[in-house]
Amino acid sequence: MALKFVGSLPEDEVQARSQHKANAAELIENPGLWAEVGDYSKRATATSLAGEINKGKQSAYAKAAEAAGGKFEAEARTVGDDSGDEANDKHLVYARYVAPEADADDAPDFE
Repeated sequence: MALKFVGSLPEDEVQARSQHKANAAELIENPGLWAEVGDYSKRATATSLAGEINKGKQSAYAKAAEAAGGKFEAEARTVGDDSGDEANDKHLVYARYVAPEADADDAPDFE
């Protein structure tokens, strides 16, 4: 096998999953409040994660929601910088925890 040299190491996905576990715990402590939980280079990655969180398929958020009895909601947003260059766009994921006694309609909207 030929060696494959890289300029920098890729992100450790195990560590990223651990970060989602920590994010879920912090969101539970702040029900109803939106927080940025991910920053991705591709919009498809951000929308995929938001969809997985919403459907209860992302394990860190699903396990935390089951333990707490509520649910998580997520939204993907693409934001640009002042340059107007799409290459500089950030694809962000925001999430919030909705407590079991709260109705999602009562929580602040994402704007």
